[in-house]
Parts: sequence; C-alpha cells; structure tokens
Amino acid sequence: MKLLTPFTTPDSRFAAGKRPQVVAAAIANRQSETGIALVITLIMLSVTLVMAVAFLALSQRERKAVSTTTDTTTARLAADAALNSVQAQIITAIYTSNNVNYNATLLVSTNYQNSLGYLPGAVSPTNVNYNYRSTDFKSLSSDEMIGNIANLQIFPRAPVFINGDFRFYLDFNRNGKFDPSSPNEADIQFWQATNGPVPTMGDPQWIGVLERPDMPHSPNNKFVSRFAFLAVPIGNTLDINYANNAAQNPTTKTTFSLSPIGIDFNRNQGVGSWEINLGAFFTDLNTNTFAWGSLNNIYTNSVGQFSGSGFLDAASIYAYRLNGNVANSTYNTPSLPSIINVFGPNAGTIFGNDYVDQYSDGPQQRATTLPSDNDASDASYPWPGAPSTNQFSDLTGDLFDTNKVSTAFVNHLSLATSGDGVNSPTNYDRYTFYRLLSQLGTDSEPDNYKMNLNYSNVVVNYFDGVPTNIALVPNAETNLIPWQPLDFFTAAANRLLLNYSAN
Repeated sequence: MKLLTPFTTPDSRFAAGKRPQVVAAAIANRQSETGIALVITLIMLSVTLVMAVAFLALSQRERKAVSTTTDTTTARLAADAALNSVQAQIITAIYTSNNVNYNATLLVSTNYQNSLGYLPGAVSPTNVNYNYRSTDFKSLSSDEMIGNIANLQIFPRAPVFINGDFRFYLDFNRNGKFDPSSPNEADIQFWQATNGPVPTMGDPQWIGVLERPDMPHSPNNKFVSRFAFLAVPIGNTLDINYANNAAQNPTTKTTFSLSPIGIDFNRNQGVGSWEINLGAFFTDLNTNTFAWGSLNNIYTNSVGQFSGSGFLDAASIYAYRLNGNVANSTYNTPSLPSIINVFGPNAGTIFGNDYVDQYSDGPQQRATTLPSDNDASDASYPWPGAPSTNQFSDLTGDLFDTNKVSTAFVNHLSLATSGDGVNSPTNYDRYTFYRLLSQLGTDSEPDNYKMNLNYSNVVVNYFDGVPTNIALVPNAETNLIPWQPLDFFTAAANRLLLNYSAN
C-alpha cells in the first residue's frame, strides 16, 4: 500500500512559479488603493482647511464691517438726537416767551439733576443727584450711588470714568473746572451762596442715550452713546472772519507790523462789517486788568493809533486771516484783493465819487455834510472788505491754537477764565469764554432779501406810473448800479407795508 503526501498531486492552477506572483500582485493592488485613498483624504482635508480658514477670515472681516456700520449708525443717531434736542429747546423757548420775535442765545447741553438732592431708596427717574442726599446734603454712599444710577433716564448723566475722573462735561474754556449752567444744574444753590448768580450757560454736559429711552438705566438697558452740543444763532453774533481791519493809513496798507504803540484799525461811516471793532469787543469782554492788560484807547473814531491788549489781540487774529505770521504779529495785506479786482476796472471811479467810504480810511465823517472821499486813489490797494485768505471755523479750538492766534491772546483768555494764581477767578471771570461764544461766531447771516442802501438790487416794473412788480435780485448790488429815487422809495415803502401786514 502506497501512502500519498498532501499537495503532491499536480494542479494546473498552481503551476511552478505562478502562485507567488498572484499573491504579490494582490498585495500590491491593495497597497496602491490604500495610497490613493490616503492622498484623496489629504486633499479633502486640505480643501476643508482652506475653506475653514477662508470662512474664518471672511466672517472676521464681515464682523468688523458690521461693527463699523453699527458704530457709524449709532454715532449718526446720536448726532440726530443732539440736533433734535437743540431744536426742541429753541421751539420751547419761542412758545414760552411773550416775545414772538424770540432772540435765541447760546445753548449748551445739560443733564437733569434734582436740585433737592437724592432721596435714598426712592425709585423714580426724577430722583437723580450725584452730589448729595436730600436728607442731610452729604455725599452718597456706594449703595446709594448704585440706586442713583439706576434712576437715570431724563437727560441722563452717563457714569463714564477715565482714570478715576468723572468725564461728564466738555471743558471748552480749559480752566480744569466744571462751570455749571442754569437752570438745570443741581449745584446752583451752593454756587450762588459763594459766587453769586450763575450765568445762563457754562460747560456743555454729556447726555447719555439708552437702548430703550422709555425705560430707566439697568443692566438690560445700557447706554449705547452720548452727545453734547453747543449752539449759537448766527444772526445774533459778530463774525470773527469779517470784523476788524487795518485801514487807517492808506500808505501802509501794503505791509504792517504790530508794535507796542498800537495797531492800524479805523472806523468811519460804518458801511461794512470790516468796520466792527474787534479790539473793543475783547477789551469789554473782561475789564479786569490782570486778565486783559491795558484798557486804554478803545474809541473807534480816534485819529491816533490804538493801543491796549484787546487791539493787539484783534490784530493777531486779523494777521491769521491774511495769512500772516501770527507768532511775531506781522502780516501782509496784499493777500486781500482790491476793489478793482472784486468789482471791475470801473469800480475806482464809481467808489471815488459816491461819498461812501468803502475803504474806511477817511476823511472822517464828523458832520452832517458828506466829505469828499479819496477812494478813487485807493482802488488798487487791498480792500479791507474783501474775503480773508484764512477762515476761522471752530472757536472752541481755534482761539486756543497758537498757530492761528498769538500766544498773548491765549494767555489773556486763560487768565480771564482761570485767574493768574494771585487773583482768584470770580464768577464773572470763569464765564468769560462762554460770554465770548454767545456773542462771537464764525458765520454771518445771509443778507439776501435785504435792500442795499448804496446800490440798486431791486427791479421795479411800472404800468402807467403804477408799480406792478417789485422783485429783489440777490447780489445785484455788486453791479454798482445807482438807485433811481422813485425805485428806492417804492421798494422801501413796499417792504415796510409787507412787514407791517405780516405782523
């Protein structure tokens, strides 16, 4: 009997050399598929990573864009709220005034404060006072301060502290102190006890804007912005860009240098805004000699040169307007055009024979008869009534900028507001700058719809000697066409009757 061992029987499938090749090929195929899958996986992960990074970058950019848009919208709405607040105050004053032609004055933003003080524990939007309790007029405790802040709603004083300093007002006069306004400031009764009556307006105060203004301040009703305003009606102020001149001596109009003996301001017939005496305004703004220095020679019709700090300060402002050197108080007036440049070559002849002293250089009008003026010989000189090269735009900053006004003027204004270290500023001194802002501005009220006294700016049509149409033409006076007596009388009478009937 013969024994057979396993796998000794020949098989075509397992011929010599075939089985190892098949196994190796199968293994290689599996490794290749695994490698391809790995590569595809890595590619997909890379694409996912790129998309994730791109999404994060895009979302961050969009978040910043949304944040910027939100902040811009919030700021615009706060500015609108400030404008509406100003308009509401003006309208309220008109309605509550017996004078139908109410003359507005300087307005600043003020917070609501209960002048009786804070009543501990009372929950009411009228129970707000940061300074003292109503029970004993002492300072508030920490818990009472929290309760006071929780009542903020009416013209609220948002609790903003910077390095421990409660920033609730704008210190426009740079005296480092809070100057309250009446009648809404709670400190008034204590102020009056030591300093006398408080002027109408002082430092503008920040008014907080709540997310929901109809509800008091709370952790769920935060302040989103705050605004402050200072408003001056242009119709009740002098225009710093047109007041004052250097017109006294025609022979010195080309150049002028300030000196301690005075300046070259002159006023004659008062035919233009350039004859408004800015130096006299500064001198009268604060009459304390420690603040404004010498007060002599404030008269406008004096033949001699003028002196005094007020006039030197006005001259430095005029120097900036004419693009001069404010630091050493020198300027060149050729930056101003002449009357010929403004009105044409015939202006010299017309101005020289109209008995109107447009150059304000004399001879002085000292009697009822009109003197012969010499404007014809001055027609090529720079004209004080021409627009200045430089303009002031923001008096709250410009009048403390030594690039625009002299250092002496800044010192005078600071001394008038803060004192000199020896003379303590009184209530009259501390409010000097706000009295200035209530009377001096950077704009002029448009003079359209007004008759010009010197030259015709009204067209009068007649039919059979009866006026049928009377129309004012803006800026027609620059054509230098003299009035016809009948036209002037008709137009003036018509305006008087219209004004009378309108009122």
